[in-house]
Parts: sequence; C-alpha cells; structure tokens
Amino acid sequence: MKRKDFLKGAGLAGVAGIFGFKKLAAGNPVLAGNPVSGIPGAENLNLLTCTVTPTETAGPFPWASGTNIQNSVFWRSDIREPNSAGSGQGCIPLTVKLRILNVANCTPIANARVDLWHCNEQGSYSGYGSYVGATWLRGIQQTDYEGFVTFQTIFPSWYSGRINHIHFQVFVGGVSKLVSQLCFPVATMDAIHGIGSTPGKPPYGPTPYPGPSGYTFATDNVFSNGTAGQMVTMSGDVNRGLVGTLDVVVSYGAVSAPANINNFNGGLHDGKAMLWWSAEKKENFSHFLIEKSHDWEDFEPVARVEGKGILGGNEHYSFTDPKNLDGETQYRLTIFDTDGNSDSTVYLPFRPEEKTAKIATNPANEHLVVQHNESKSGEAHFSILNSEGQELLRGPIQVGATASLLDVKNLRGGDYLLVFDDSTRVQVLPFSKKF
Repeated sequence: MKRKDFLKGAGLAGVAGIFGFKKLAAGNPVLAGNPVSGIPGAENLNLLTCTVTPTETAGPFPWASGTNIQNSVFWRSDIREPNSAGSGQGCIPLTVKLRILNVANCTPIANARVDLWHCNEQGSYSGYGSYVGATWLRGIQQTDYEGFVTFQTIFPSWYSGRINHIHFQVFVGGVSKLVSQLCFPVATMDAIHGIGSTPGKPPYGPTPYPGPSGYTFATDNVFSNGTAGQMVTMSGDVNRGLVGTLDVVVSYGAVSAPANINNFNGGLHDGKAMLWWSAEKKENFSHFLIEKSHDWEDFEPVARVEGKGILGGNEHYSFTDPKNLDGETQYRLTIFDTDGNSDSTVYLPFRPEEKTAKIATNPANEHLVVQHNESKSGEAHFSILNSEGQELLRGPIQVGATASLLDVKNLRGGDYLLVFDDSTRVQVLPFSKKF
C-alpha cells in the first residue's frame, strides 16, 4: 500500500503530525464488562465488597454559583495552577486515583464524569473570598473503560472544624449519582503537618496543627460517623510524592446501549481534528453520529459513521474533520440503534497546541527513534496503531527522557501511526517500517 493511500484509508490524508487533547466530557455511560476481580491492580485498591460509598455534603465551598462547568479549563488531570494560590509550590505532591464502580454487578463504569475539588495548604478554596474567579485545585475528568480517573494535585490542608479531606461528585449519564468526600490515614496527616512545621516548608493549615489530640475523625464535622468506603489507600512518600487510591461505588443499573465505546481519542494536525475510537458491536447497532460545537451547547452534525463487524466484535473507527478547527471546539460521538434511538454519548474537546515530538528515523528498520520534550509523568506512553486505528504495540516513556528508542522489529513492513501521549495531550505521527 502506498503511503498516500494508507493515510487516506485512516482518514489522515496529508498528516505529518497530529496534536490535541484526549480528555472526555460528560455523557451517557458505558459499563465495562470486566468484573472487579479480573482487573489488574484490584488487590491494591480499597474495595469494600461493592457497598455504595456514603453520601456527604458538598461543603460550603462547592463549585461557585454561575461557574461554567463545561469550561475546558476544568477538564484536566493536573488541577494545580502555576503562579497562583493553588500552585502547590513547595507542597507535598499528591496523585488521587479513583475507580468508579456499579454496585449492581461490581463492574467499572466507563465515561462517568468525576468532579473533584479541595482546599490548598492554607485551607482556602478557589472561587470564594479573596479567590473569586480562580479555578485552582478544581478539576473534571471522565472515567476510562476500566472506570479510572487520575488527578495530579497537592495534599490538602485541614481547617477549623475539618480534618484533611477532598470533595468529589460522580455523574452517570449526566445525572448526579454521588456527592462524597475522601479522607487520609492519621499517620499520613501527622507526617505531612510535621514536615510543614519545619523551616523552609509551607505550613499546612491556617494555625499550628493541633496534632492527634486536636482534630480527629471523631470530632470532624463529616467523618465523626465513620470513614468506611472513604479512606484512601496510600503509597509513595512525602519526599517524592504520595498516591491515594480509592474505589468509589455508586448505584446505577445496567446499560443496554447498542454498542460499548471502549475509548475515544483524538489529535490535531494543520488545523484539522482527527478522532479515533473502538466499540463492541451489540444487537440493533446502526451507526455513530459525530457533531461539533464551540460552546458545549449548540452542536452541529459533521458526519455519520456506519457500524461494522460481527456481533460482539470490537471494531476500530477513525474520522478526520475536513474543515479547519476554528478556536476551541468540542466533538460529540453518539451511538444510534436501528430504531433511531441514541445512547452512550461521549465528548472530546480540542484546542491548538505546539508539537512536542518528532520521529528521527523514518522509515524505521528494527528501531524507531523519537525525539520529544522531557517526559515529566510516570503515565506518559506511546502506542503504535495500524491503518484502522487498532493498537498493536504500547509501552511507557521513561520519566526525564528527551528521546526514546522504540523496538519495532516485530512489525511487518508498511505504514503505521505513532501515538505519543504525555498524559495531558496526544501527538500522532505517521511512519513507515521497512519491508
């Protein structure tokens, strides 16, 4: 196959590098089919036999009245903001990993929206008081096909009447299913506040920490009735950063969508957006409808993509918008059945960005050399796709690396796509493998 024909077949005619965002926005859910016991790493999460997570108050500092939740600034994994009261400068880094589960069958819920917010190291919240209009330490993500979301933030402070905690809310199918809070082990909180009292470190809290004899779960305004299902499992350390994981269980019934969308990704090249996804075909599945908007509200049809494959099969799809991107744009992907009913809508926002990676050896022989900006996330990775968008290879990008040597000797000769994902954005580069 000629390179030109390959790019056309993948919906990528003229592509030299694609770059964009991979965030998903609110929509109807797709339940992943894997039971909790079958997911790698389940033994490391705080699963309580699929008991619904307790509901808690949103607190006095939820999303401020009039806040545009669909503002793309909130759709992010790193909720710290440089040069702000929520920069986390000098604070203890914290990674929060949540998995959203359905209590009915203990399976992960994909495409659920998760809102997360908390105070900074001084006990202040963005959007209130001196920080009206600020957006730091607030973020939104949509769960992947295994029900996971990950937020990069800082360890939150305590404040009067409240022990250290983080707020979150879960939406399934656009409907709020749970408002709750998570908390931390006492040993972790004491260690954090001990560091905060040393010279050169920011103090955690508006006044000296009262210690174990001061604010406790028993005297907390929220957790005095218990912490079951809300206590995170901690790993890491205070010097390199902490990781808190928690299974969040909500009550949600089964989904009867005509297809399960397993992923929805995208990239940008020369002002044009390219989308790719995979879906498991079910009975009565007809087609996908792709629409786009510039305000998250008024969507116009862009294309209809027909369903394909056999019942139960996982098929790969791709589409490139023939029109140039005009400012921030949101794409919506909706499944339709043969009766014209729609279900399982997912979203993908785009905005122009600079390229961060390029291929140094093209065509490749046994190895592919990729030059890129310094990798700063342990979640950065690469994927290699074929012309249908099917992932053939996947591997991590080493933290601190500015170039990567990828082993492609087992690929057949032909044309492929390299997807470089630094955990906040995606760049896609076509390359050839020598025959």
